[in-house]
Amino acid sequence: MCEGVAYVVDGGERKVMEEVMSLQARDGVVTLVNEDGETKIVEGVREIRVNLVTHEVRLLLG
Repeated sequence: MCEGVAYVVDGGERKVMEEVMSLQARDGVVTLVNEDGETKIVEGVREIRVNLVTHEVRLLLG
């Protein structure tokens, strides 16, 4: 499988979820779901950067 790791970037950078299987974005709100079915909601997202080679998702707040 090709799970990813999600980070929130706001000045610094912090990991918010590992083993991310899917994400949904709407109106500045991103919902992340990992392989165990756990969800994490991140609000105030202005940009999403996905690196498919390194399996990383960066959520830029602002």
